[in-house]
Amino acid sequence: MRSRLCVAALSITAVFAAAAPRAIAPATARTPRQHDVRPPVERIADATTGRPDALVKDAAWSLAPDTRASLVRADLHLYAWRVTSAIDGLFSFRLFNFGPDACRPGTYEIRVFVDGFEDSSALNQSTLGVFNLAIWEWQLAYIYPAGLHTITVTAYPIGSDPYTPDNVMSFSMLVQGPAVKMTLPGGDTGVVNEAYSRLCEAIDGTPPYRWSVSSGWLPPGVFLSTDGTLAGVPAATGAFKVSLNVTDSAGSYAYGQMAITVFDTNDLAGPVIADRVLPVGFVDATFNAQLSAVGGQAPYAWALVTSLPDGLGLAADGAVSGSPLNAGWYATSVTVQDSLAALADTEIITTIRWADQFVNPFVKKLKIGINWKRRDAGALDSDTISLHLRFPVPDFFVVDHYTYGTVSIGNYTVPMNFTKKASWRRYAKFKYPKKDLPTGTANVRWKRNNEIRVSVNLSKARIVEELERLGLERATESTFLLPFRAVVNENDTGGMMLNVRYTPVGLSRGKVKLDQ
Repeated sequence: MRSRLCVAALSITAVFAAAAPRAIAPATARTPRQHDVRPPVERIADATTGRPDALVKDAAWSLAPDTRASLVRADLHLYAWRVTSAIDGLFSFRLFNFGPDACRPGTYEIRVFVDGFEDSSALNQSTLGVFNLAIWEWQLAYIYPAGLHTITVTAYPIGSDPYTPDNVMSFSMLVQGPAVKMTLPGGDTGVVNEAYSRLCEAIDGTPPYRWSVSSGWLPPGVFLSTDGTLAGVPAATGAFKVSLNVTDSAGSYAYGQMAITVFDTNDLAGPVIADRVLPVGFVDATFNAQLSAVGGQAPYAWALVTSLPDGLGLAADGAVSGSPLNAGWYATSVTVQDSLAALADTEIITTIRWADQFVNPFVKKLKIGINWKRRDAGALDSDTISLHLRFPVPDFFVVDHYTYGTVSIGNYTVPMNFTKKASWRRYAKFKYPKKDLPTGTANVRWKRNNEIRVSVNLSKARIVEELERLGLERATESTFLLPFRAVVNENDTGGMMLNVRYTPVGLSRGKVKLDQ
């Protein structure tokens, strides 16, 4: 028998506790099943053999069996989930009662969430005695689109539970779609030494998608994130051709080519919109961003062609502000006109996440090693990166072989694409092959203190150019602010700033560390 935490007093009010569901947004893509949903099936089984047909007798019961007003104190433990049909939304799980009370019919509740939205719920119909288990078979009440979905099951007795961490269980359900397709523009433009960003898009397939460079070269200073965001500050003019790969969660993949032409400002006849991907926002949180343009003749006047996410507005000077009302991915058409009436238009992308997807991390370690001697010899991919951060386990969070993420240091991105090894609710390990640059490992771990720890250790990285753009000077010790962002699954730190210190080590090496 496991050791358990004790509760000093019971609540006087009899309520079922559970994770708070997210509000249903108008754009939420789910539809009720057209046929009758199978009601939940609950079978009481022998805890020793696990056989559902070995029914057990109820433990002693001192309260009236037909009333839910009586408080029940039972330590319920969820475990052993299994998806039987993702297409039909069928799965099963087990629930064990450690006591001290038995659960009569109607004295504990099962609630099921999909991606944070409540899907269905049910009260127990059978008596679950102490040291007995119930095997539940469940069907989701709604049909969900193709993609990776998080199923969260909660189980709470009416009254109290002495040990609540094991009352909630989340796992992944992959609803497979058709083969993924890539929708890349044939060409795009940027301006040297000016911010550049755009989002590569894919359709069909099984989201989320994971992007990578297959061959060719991006402009120096421009990087590709796992989510398909191209961002950075082009450091040289010219025409650059690159082949990109997108892979969906079911393993379907597609390739596409893209040409990016980087101009000098003096070569521009009219305005060019620079950043086309806005910073991530969160529901009900203050949002501020600034659209920018280069070329043409300032000042610029901005206008909307299609609407921004609800709660946000665009000022004539390009300021986007407000408090978004709903989570989602939004494409908005805007125009900018310079003082000579030259006009440019583009589509800007805004990602809004739910408030509970925000994580506030503690960055324990960030160390970047620079080998100036090797760089002088032409080995530009010679930097090392070591990063450790942690944050509390968010609601509706899963660690398994579908785990993915991105760490961004400035515009330099470190993808956590495909797991090499994973264990549910324990860890996900990533490894970067030697044929690729950079090389190294990354890990996401779920610790027993309900903390997520992320570590990244890379060699053969190329981050110095980005650090120099942010203020690093080779021979001078200095401190500067380093933009940072981490995303694990759909949980996001948002944009944040780290205070770092650069210290030269002789003439051949240098190191960047947190300035604490």
